[in-house]
Amino acid sequence: MSGFSDGKELDIARNIKLIEELKGSILTDIANLYVHMAKAHSQREEIEDDIAEVIINTYLLSSRLGLNCSDIEELVVKKLKIRLLKEGALDFDIKEILDYFEGQ
Repeated sequence: MSGFSDGKELDIARNIKLIEELKGSILTDIANLYVHMAKAHSQREEIEDDIAEVIINTYLLSSRLGLNCSDIEELVVKKLKIRLLKEGALDFDIKEILDYFEGQ
C-alpha cells in the first residue's frame, strides 16, 4: 500500500471516531439536560448550557457528516414555517424562533 492510502485510511478512521464521540456527547448533553430539568433547584444557566452544548455538538456532527450548516438552517426555517401553518399563528414560540432564524 502507498503512504497516501494509509493516510486516507487513518483520516477515515479518525472521522468515524470523531463522529462516534460527537454522537455520545449529544446523548450525554441531553441526559444532563433531563437531569437539570428534573431538579427543582437547577439554575437557568445550567439548562441553557446543556441546550447550547446540544446545539454545538449537533452542528459539529453535521459538519463531520459533510452537511452544510446554512443548508440545515434553511431547512429549520422551512420546517418552522410548516409548523406555524399547522399549529396556527397563535404559537408564539414557533414565531419567535422563526423570527430569530430569519433575522440572522
